[in-house]
Amino acid sequence: SWAEDLSRLKACANHAFARGVTHLVFHTYTHNPHVGWKLPGTSFGTRIGTPFIRGQAWWKHMPEFTAWAARCCTMLEAGKPANDILWFLGEDVDHKPNERSPFPQGYKYDYINRDALLSRIAVKDGLFTAPDGTSWKVLWVPPSYRTPEVNEKLQEFAKDGGRVVYGRRTTMEKDILKTVEGLPPDVVCGPDIKGRTITDWRRNEQSVEWLHRRGRDSDWYFVSANGMDAYKGKVTFRMEGDVSVWNPVTGEISKPTVVRAGGGFTTLLLDLAPAEDVFVVFSRVSSEAWAKAESRNLPTEDDFNDLRNLRRWTLSFPKGWGAPESIDLNRLVSWMDLSIGKEGRHFSGTATYRTSFDGIRGEDVVLDLGEVEFVADVFVNGRKVRTMWAPPYRCGIGDFIVDGKNELRVDVTSTWFNRLAYDAGLPENERKTWTISAPKADASPKPAGLIGPVTLRR
Repeated sequence: SWAEDLSRLKACANHAFARGVTHLVFHTYTHNPHVGWKLPGTSFGTRIGTPFIRGQAWWKHMPEFTAWAARCCTMLEAGKPANDILWFLGEDVDHKPNERSPFPQGYKYDYINRDALLSRIAVKDGLFTAPDGTSWKVLWVPPSYRTPEVNEKLQEFAKDGGRVVYGRRTTMEKDILKTVEGLPPDVVCGPDIKGRTITDWRRNEQSVEWLHRRGRDSDWYFVSANGMDAYKGKVTFRMEGDVSVWNPVTGEISKPTVVRAGGGFTTLLLDLAPAEDVFVVFSRVSSEAWAKAESRNLPTEDDFNDLRNLRRWTLSFPKGWGAPESIDLNRLVSWMDLSIGKEGRHFSGTATYRTSFDGIRGEDVVLDLGEVEFVADVFVNGRKVRTMWAPPYRCGIGDFIVDGKNELRVDVTSTWFNRLAYDAGLPENERKTWTISAPKADASPKPAGLIGPVTLRR
């Protein structure tokens, strides 16, 4: 649609990561044969894939996105799965099970096929164990055709002390609940875990997406907000230990707010912006390097006090796109809401915001940009602070502030959507963009630019 921005692609990837996908492939990168042509200049088709191409307005920021993806994939491919349930795929010639099967919230499962069931799994100490040491507590066998050889193997598992639960088509949801009966959930959102029943887990609206991995000396959970919804509240993990939170966007490691720990569980207070993700890491050993890395605390929205709102800005657009080269703003709004003519309002690309403020000393000063559509490069006194491409659009600037007057510059990059929709309503010879598949002229415009409010906080 050309409205794909990196934060929404991040939410899509988070959904896959939480289901065990550990490696990303970009489709499609090579469909961009035109050189020296109108942007975005691609023969990329429609309905399939996403144009990860050099003509994208946000292409210069792709290293930010791929660095985040690399950190996530590294963590997700390390260690071993730490899921409770092993789901037998059966021997029917059929598609894989529906990922929206009525499985209780708070639990995860892995699939296993006939070959692995017969040749790679054994019961050890009551656990279904693979040669690499990965283990599961329960083998769930949904209703399906099974050969005598498989039935014999299942009976062998049960004889060796493995917990095998069979399902029936008429009571499948009830039988799935039976598979986790007696097993405390691995991750639960909500006010309290004590005294809740398995029916409560089923009814609980899971507000985060997650995946659990296990290493030699630590366990880690990938945790993300659910799509573009934010989450603020308690999250309980079936784990204890020295806990820290790793941010795959910035690489920072922080100490979280621990609400409760004990009895095999740890409850944390997490404040996740839309599409935000973290790794919650529980260490079973202490190390000097780890302690040094955890010197800062993970902030929540309630931790900040507003120091100043920045309302007056000068906005500059590049030449040749029907927008003014400079305009003064008394308040921040989407480019679509500016009084700069129809073509100017449909600008797509990178525009620059400038303002100034008197020095507020302190290493803990934070710049909060509020709403951004959708990438922001932040500069203070000519020095680049950071690129922010997904919520929260917040960064520390204390080390960049000087006494007296300080210059703040924010370069904001949008998607191509609005300009392509504008050009769709022009004769072809008057269009400044070209692509084989674009938004229609009557497409509703998307918000773009720095929308704010922008505040200095501490």
